[in-house]
Amino acid sequence: MAKSLKQKDKNGDTLLPARRDVRLETPLHVQLFIARLIREVYHGKLDERKGSRLTYMLNILLSSFELVDFEKRIQELERNIER
Repeated sequence: MAKSLKQKDKNGDTLLPARRDVRLETPLHVQLFIARLIREVYHGKLDERKGSRLTYMLNILLSSFELVDFEKRIQELERNIER
């Protein structure tokens, strides 16, 4: 029988393949990575538990982008009011 190429962590969960092109610098990057996770879980390439944990953390990251955006908007509005 052929040996599985899927790498497992110490808990037996499937690891994501190392990719140097994963960027999480913008909300779009995060959304695209979440979409990748969903595809990998759907196709059985990634354990559901690990996919859920990563998606949870990525959603926190998305929320932080929103907070930073709101803060910038508020500062801009305050500057405009002061003029």
